Amino acid sequence: MNLIVTAKSVGLPYLSAYLDSMGTNFTHGANFATSASTIRLPLQILPRGGFSPFYLNIQFSQFVQLRNRSHSLRQQEGVFKELMPREDFFEKALYTIDIGQNDLGEGFFSNKSIREVNASIPDILASFSANVASLYQSGARSFWIHNTGPIGCLPYILTNFPTAKKDSAGCAEPHNEVCQHFNLKLKETVIQFRKEFSLAAFTYVDVYSIKYSLFPHPEKHGFELPLVACCGYGGKYNFNSAGTCGSTINVNGSEIFAAACEHPSARVNWDGYHYTDAANKFIFDQISTGAFSDPPITLNLKPKFLLRKNLVHISYEVFKCCYLLEILAVFLGKLLFADRQVYRQLQIGPPAIENSDSQEPVFGSCFSKPKGKSELCSPRYSNISNKYPNKSSSIQAL
Repeated sequence: MNLIVTAKSVGLPYLSAYLDSMGTNFTHGANFATSASTIRLPLQILPRGGFSPFYLNIQFSQFVQLRNRSHSLRQQEGVFKELMPREDFFEKALYTIDIGQNDLGEGFFSNKSIREVNASIPDILASFSANVASLYQSGARSFWIHNTGPIGCLPYILTNFPTAKKDSAGCAEPHNEVCQHFNLKLKETVIQFRKEFSLAAFTYVDVYSIKYSLFPHPEKHGFELPLVACCGYGGKYNFNSAGTCGSTINVNGSEIFAAACEHPSARVNWDGYHYTDAANKFIFDQISTGAFSDPPITLNLKPKFLLRKNLVHISYEVFKCCYLLEILAVFLGKLLFADRQVYRQLQIGPPAIENSDSQEPVFGSCFSKPKGKSELCSPRYSNISNKYPNKSSSIQAL
């Protein structure tokens, strides 16, 4: 099932990339995510290293620029007024944040021990917290925060760390334990946010548990070979960093094209870094039940609610990887609330649309997440080229 078609069918627009600003419509939100981005400033940045220069601090700076420029440009009337969000949209936006796994990956590939990577987590989350505090001070009041997935189940980790102890599903156990530790501390951080930023609502989503459920018994969900990349070439996991998905490599004098598998819809991993369309649909379906979010919030997908008043658009954060063949639908949906009391009960902040006669969707912005050739949120998705082989990370506001 193509989730882009699903988004169109319920009338939800994609979020436009901030750096794709020529004639772009930002009235529905903005995406600041880039491929290979991190929370902290990475030690090595592209093109010499594997990580984006647009780390989380830079993404927040871009958000501030967008807000300031929106105000000044709207004063000019004309076309600018139609393309830029109103000032009140920023406080009504849903800010989605999915980032952190690249920080852990940078530690693994910097020859740090598992203990040393674990020891870096407090500093990583301190930087994360500083950016959330800055967003709150800028008026953000509704946050949707994902934890990080099981990095030890990804082919690029399994290939590069072949001697790592494997769990019953075949995943690299020490690397997943680091992710679990990160998630534990992240949840503690979100709990602290609720105490410090009492005017805001924070929803924490356990993406790790959903993703990991695909690996022990993939056949239960209609999948096979969950640890093997669909698109790639070479080795036990069909992954080779010298010949990633879509590239041509020389093997014993022969040119080999790293092509896709025959049935991507039956596979979990796409290119060694990202999940397939089918796996992402499964992930989204689980998120939409509300069973993996704290507080539990069910995403209502009924199109008839599209233009009703007091509507929050919990829209797509779309990750398209490697020649537009992967789409990660992090979340898509709408919640209809009768009044503010229900909002307080669900801890998702004030109604998105104050004017009962208005049919304008809430504005949102994006700073976000995965690692690999990713594009995000609009037909031109990523802030930077999708040639970089790292997961994109960022914040989104919807």
